[in-house]
Amino acid sequence: MNTIATFCSNPNLVTAFQKLCGVKFLSNQSNNSTENSILTEKTSDKYPKKRHASNTKKLQDSQDSPKTDYKITNPFLHVLFHIGAFLCNEGFYVIVFPFLLYNVDQCAFRHGCYFWSLVMYIGQAAKDIIKQPRPPSPPVARLESRYDTEYGMPSTHAMMGTAMPFALFHSTYLRYEYPEWLGILIATCWMILVCLSRLYLGMHDLWQIIIGILMTLPIVVTGSLLINDVDVWILSSPYSPMVLITVSIILVLLYPAPKDRWTSTRGDTTMILSGSVGACIGIWLDCRTSGRLPEEGFNFPYPINLPTFDALGMAFLRWIFTISLIVPLRAIMKSIIFTVLPIILPKSDIEPSKRAVIELPYRYVNYSVIGFSVTYISPLLMRWIGIYGDGPYGQIQ
Repeated sequence: MNTIATFCSNPNLVTAFQKLCGVKFLSNQSNNSTENSILTEKTSDKYPKKRHASNTKKLQDSQDSPKTDYKITNPFLHVLFHIGAFLCNEGFYVIVFPFLLYNVDQCAFRHGCYFWSLVMYIGQAAKDIIKQPRPPSPPVARLESRYDTEYGMPSTHAMMGTAMPFALFHSTYLRYEYPEWLGILIATCWMILVCLSRLYLGMHDLWQIIIGILMTLPIVVTGSLLINDVDVWILSSPYSPMVLITVSIILVLLYPAPKDRWTSTRGDTTMILSGSVGACIGIWLDCRTSGRLPEEGFNFPYPINLPTFDALGMAFLRWIFTISLIVPLRAIMKSIIFTVLPIILPKSDIEPSKRAVIELPYRYVNYSVIGFSVTYISPLLMRWIGIYGDGPYGQIQ
């Protein structure tokens, strides 16, 4: 196992894949001396020893060291792998989840929220416990800088790239009529694209991606067996909002954030947890006011029919309406919290967005309100102005 881990952790595997996909290295040409010995014992021994010596110091050193210059010679693969990375970014879920909720299937939206929260909490916490840095640059070309402050083991993109497509497949296969092989094929291609994008962008080595996938498999299998019962309890129990809020706050407070440096993982995890909790509470309240569960009274599976142009127009209008609601709401909430909390809290030289006593309340309150607005306030307003509807695929509301 150590031999496999050593081989897969070699950053020259990443540079070899980048070169294969059209990344031309322009500087740090000394790396070429190791190109021909990528699989040799010399390079296999060299890098793992460095990676395990002092993870925290190495991460800081890698951020301060010169970056590898490069030139993109294959624009198609460059765009494709950026799309693959986007499939697991927060922006993707902000765009896709409301569309799922209003126009496709609410059950898929709920199951997606459950898996998103669970997988990301486990993955992000594991990063900050293991504290293994990302592949060093040089020799790797870092084509993405958004997550530079985070550690690398395991790859949460690989985890979500495995969990989300198969969770959506599980939640829709018995509800809609489509070939099983097609769902598995789409989910598998989704997973492969996301995982390869992390190699191409230089954000993870192969071992970090493999561990991310292996960590996710038992979560997906166990979650698929329990998720329907959990879903019904969340929607029907009078105690579920209080339980969700309490558990999520405890998880945020117990999150194993590094004490020696700031990373974005704790804030991002808080955002995901609170947004999902707010969304679940909104759907719970809608069930309580309507007096029934969302899928009650409908017979599955349903055929998938191509939507009409009018239906597509209404679907786009509902999505635009929701985005136009949550964007200013987020800005207003952020302005209020970042104005009030620094005033009432003790003064500090630390940037407000990096102070836990400000960042965590902002993330939790702001995104729980946004999640609640998406699933309750926005549908309420859309019903009032007459654009809600059932969606082009027979969505049950």
